[in-house]
Amino acid sequence: MLQPGGGENVLPYTLNRTKLILAGLSKAQVHGTIEASVAKKELAPPEAGAMSYMLSKMGYLDDTAGHWRPHLMIHVPSTGEASWGANVARISGIV
Repeated sequence: MLQPGGGENVLPYTLNRTKLILAGLSKAQVHGTIEASVAKKELAPPEAGAMSYMLSKMGYLDDTAGHWRPHLMIHVPSTGEASWGANVARISGIV
């Protein structure tokens, strides 16, 4: 199930990726094609907080991982690590 932000922003990625895979493109080609689509603004970045509910108990990742647990996927635009606090020096007194 997709929330409005997910349906508007995430579903086009999924449909595009599926179309490219069914056309026989390699993973690298799919990735490159999607990157080009984003650069040309044919695919919009996800809205902050766009969310996909993946609640089926029948989810299957691949032969190595097998079935997967129900989960939520929260989609956010790509940002630098510093924007969410990674690799920031500790402030004195705060752990």
